[in-house]
Amino acid sequence: MGFELDNVDLTWIAEALGNDDGPESAGLLLRFAEHPSPLVREGAIYGLANRMNDIPFARQTIANLLDDESEGVREAAKEALRS
Repeated sequence: MGFELDNVDLTWIAEALGNDDGPESAGLLLRFAEHPSPLVREGAIYGLANRMNDIPFARQTIANLLDDESEGVREAAKEALRS
């Protein structure tokens, strides 16, 4: 029995990973930041923003999304970097 998660579910997972300090979550957040869905990339930004102090690549990954094709992603990245 298999199931698939939709983009809304993936977004919530990405945001929740920002509260998990495990090493696996850091890698997942990076993958979510490269996801084809803008909604999931936004979730990754929020997750990464919560982990900027302990994930070395978090700030740079968010900064890379300042040039994203999605206005929502760009705005989320700007907000995260201002915090």
